[in-house]
Amino acid sequence: LFLPRLASIGAASFGIILFALATGGAAPVVRASIMALVALLCRSAFRQYSAARALFITAVVMLCINPQILLHDPSFQLSFLATFSVIFMVPIFEGLFSFLPARFGFRDLVAATTITQFFLLPLLIYMTGTFSLVALPVNFIVLPFIPIAMLLSFVTACLSFISGFFGTTLLALPVGFVAHIVLSYILNVAHWSSLLWVAEIAIGGVPGFFIALIYVAIFFWAWRRVKKLATKEEKLNYIDELKNKLEYKRKNTA
Repeated sequence: LFLPRLASIGAASFGIILFALATGGAAPVVRASIMALVALLCRSAFRQYSAARALFITAVVMLCINPQILLHDPSFQLSFLATFSVIFMVPIFEGLFSFLPARFGFRDLVAATTITQFFLLPLLIYMTGTFSLVALPVNFIVLPFIPIAMLLSFVTACLSFISGFFGTTLLALPVGFVAHIVLSYILNVAHWSSLLWVAEIAIGGVPGFFIALIYVAIFFWAWRRVKKLATKEEKLNYIDELKNKLEYKRKNTA
């Protein structure tokens, strides 16, 4: 923020690329990095950023580089579908969670996690042949700590690199200790929950055609809900317009 506009965008872009390289360049990281770079490009060009367009641009770029990931890379498939769900499905179905309190972002967290997990579930069953009853609650418990773990680990790695020039690790130790605590928590939750008998319920092989039908049903449900929400919004707009007319007529009569 303290740098000039173009310099700050360049520094942010360099940081994103460095992070992608430091984490090994896995498909989800590459997908997120390209989308972030598209956002920075839009900002530098004073253009409006569209997450939906950025997602599909990213998919095209990654498929042009390696078309095999479309059919043979589960991490790409799950990452793309999860992001698709957050962009398109969450806004459609988040109204189902209006009964939850919105304080501290609790409603948004539960809605986004549940809807995304539900949308990915058919593909996960097709890939693994199993179903887990603890995956959703474990996501609720772990998810808020993931960004913290990522940040602390990245800072630890950078400080370790800098400390190497001085022949000491004192710079990285404090941050690394906190990162160790957060990562240990995440790993222990995953480990102990995986020991429960409901953590992996075998279903067996599910035909791809059946999975496709499930997704057709989900999209049909989403389409019906969009129409319902649009009709509801039109009714509310009509009521507001009618109220304004009545108020205008009352004032003129007075």
